[in-house]
Amino acid sequence: MNFRLPVAVVIADFSAHGEKFTELAFEHSRHAGVRFVHSDADALRWLYEKAAQ
Repeated sequence: MNFRLPVAVVIADFSAHGEKFTELAFEHSRHAGVRFVHSDADALRWLYEKAAQ
C-alpha cells in the first residue's frame, strides 16, 4: 500500500479459508489497490485495467 502498487491475490475458493476470510475478500472487491480473484486470468485482467488508468 505504501508504494501504491496494485496487488491481485489469486485464491480459487475463498470459503475454504473460513467465513471471515470470505468476508475480507468480498470487502476488497471494491478496494482500489488490493483485489482477491478466483483465477490468474481475472488477476491479469484487473491489473491491466489498473495500469491503463
